Amino acid sequence: MSAPSAPDSASTAWPCGAFPVAGRTCWPARRCFLTWSRRQDQFVPFGHGQWLAARIPGVDARLLDDDGHLTLETNRVGEVHAWLADRL
Repeated sequence: MSAPSAPDSASTAWPCGAFPVAGRTCWPARRCFLTWSRRQDQFVPFGHGQWLAARIPGVDARLLDDDGHLTLETNRVGEVHAWLADRL
């Protein structure tokens, strides 16, 4: 079964809660979705995280000013584990 094609306009609702990412139709997570974006990230532009946060229904978006790409593991792993534990 193939995914439905994109609606004609941005104001049209995506079928079954689907949303576009990088030219593909993605289906939302059934349980939860956490995304992190760091302004000091040297690999992924901060705007990508903002874009995802604005488009994924029900996302828990962490948009941080003070972390970089590699500091997520060293500075935030406890927060990620706590977030996951709260949802199990």
